Amino acid sequence: MFLQMADEPRLGYITDQLKSLSVSASAPPQLQVGALCVAQYSLDNEWYRASVQRVISKDPVNPQYAVIFLDFGNTDRVGGKNVQQIDSALAAVPAQAHSCSLAYLKVKLSIMLLQHAAHTALVFLSILQLVTIMHN
Repeated sequence: MFLQMADEPRLGYITDQLKSLSVSASAPPQLQVGALCVAQYSLDNEWYRASVQRVISKDPVNPQYAVIFLDFGNTDRVGGKNVQQIDSALAAVPAQAHSCSLAYLKVKLSIMLLQHAAHTALVFLSILQLVTIMHN
């Protein structure tokens, strides 16, 4: 689990710098594990600061990397066209995602809670089935 400090002023700086990023059409960079970069997240197509966790493919045309996003803590697999070198000023800002965990947390699932979850799932599936039938 990761958290961000909501009142951290550097988040605004990072966001502004990434919004003004000019995407380069040049050859993809060949990065090593631990290299800082800017990577495009596959779920929203936005650019974020990242670190290479693993080199999946060293293909010179389309290398593949497993990255972790420095300011959020989530991970993705990105291709060479979705990775860029990072500006030194942007790389100098510390990661804004801080790894954390909850201590002494006891989770007690009651049978009633499990029954409610199962019922909710069945209702959702029934609605989904009705919508599918109506669209066909």
